[in-house]
This record gives sequence, structure tokens and C-alpha cells, in this order.
Amino acid sequence: MLDTFFQKTHAHLISGRKSRRQNSLFKHWRFYLFPLLLTQTLLFSKVQVMFRRCFESSLRSGSRSVLARAKLSQNRPSIGLRMLSLKPNLSKLKVVAPPPGGVEGGVNDPLKPVEIDYYHGSYHWDYERITAVMLVPLTLVPMYGALSSGTIYPLVDAMLCSVLLIHSQLGITSCIIDYIPKRKFGIWHKLAMGMLYAGSAVGLYGVYELETNNNGLVDLISSLWKEDESGLTIFSRY
Repeated sequence: MLDTFFQKTHAHLISGRKSRRQNSLFKHWRFYLFPLLLTQTLLFSKVQVMFRRCFESSLRSGSRSVLARAKLSQNRPSIGLRMLSLKPNLSKLKVVAPPPGGVEGGVNDPLKPVEIDYYHGSYHWDYERITAVMLVPLTLVPMYGALSSGTIYPLVDAMLCSVLLIHSQLGITSCIIDYIPKRKFGIWHKLAMGMLYAGSAVGLYGVYELETNNNGLVDLISSLWKEDESGLTIFSRY
């Protein structure tokens, strides 16, 4: 009997301790949970207010920009629609009038340094002088061959044609720079230079055809006097 009594008493005490421990844990859990929920609620309300203010400000700025665009569209034609016109734009073809005295700007404007370009400066004149000096012997050699009824080598004839073409190209370039300056004529200067380079390319191709399919420039010029013209009515000898 005593053993059963002690066993029941011990079991009752243990169950009481467990229940008290669980109640204390529940109380502590409620104690920590309440501030956490309160903090989350406050943060959520602040974030909600912040998002609401940002949304309202974006709506206000968007409405202002729309109103400003509407006012601009009333004052001027719409940018999205391009006005079609059959009238050609000839503004680029006009000659730019030079400033008075040829001086650009005023006395208080900073000095613009001139861009150094040796190819269009000293090198250009050196190349032109070299080609001019080379033309003297290259012209005398075919003349000597024609007087002595000798044979002109194709390499000498090709050098004569090439140097003559380069000398002509450099000389015409100087004329375009002097008489059709870019600062005054604009697009006309570019057009003249483009036509010059195109003509030089065609002339170089002509030299190639003349040296490969014919006997060269010297033979072409000498044929003007050596060719028999009896077949022509205007030069008929009978």
C-alpha cells in the first residue's frame, strides 16, 4: 500500500512540474511575441506610407510632363510626324560668305592653333618638285629614241606615264586648294577633290591598258606622224 502511495505521489509531483514548466514557457513566448508583432506592424505601416507618397509624387510629375508636352505640341508641329516636301534642300550648296577682313571671331576669343599636316604642307611641295625634276630625263629619253629610231623600253614608258599623272594630280590639287577653298565653298571643294581622285584612278587604269594592250604612250604619240593616212578622204594624196 505504501509503495503504491509513494508511486502515485511521485507521479503527481512530476506531472505538476511539467505543467508549471509549460505554463512558464507559454508566458515567456507571449511576452516576446507581442513586441515583435507590434514592431512588424509599425514597420509595415511606415513602408506603406512611404510607397504611397512615392506613388503620388510619380503621378504628379507624370501629369506635369504630360501637360508640358501638350503645351509644346500646341505651339509647334508634332515631332513624330515628318513633313514631306518636294522642295530640295539646297542650303549645303550655297557659298559661305567670308567674314570681314577674313578674320573669324573677336579680339577676346582664344587663338585656335592650326592643325599641322605635313602631307598637305611641306611634303606636298617636295613631292611636286621631285616629280617635276623626274619629268626632265623621262621626257628626253623618248625624244632621243625617236630621233635615233631606237626602241623605248616599256619600263621607261610606264615611268613617264605614271610620273606625268602624279605631277598633274598634285598640280590640280594645288589649284583646287587655292581657288576653291573649303572654308568658302564647302561641299564644292569636296566634290572637286572627289572628281580629281576619280579622274586620277581612271587615268591610272588607262596607263595600265596602254602599257599592256598597246605599245605605250610614246608609240601612241609617234603614230600620229608615222601612221599611213591614205585611207582618209580628207588627207588623201591622190
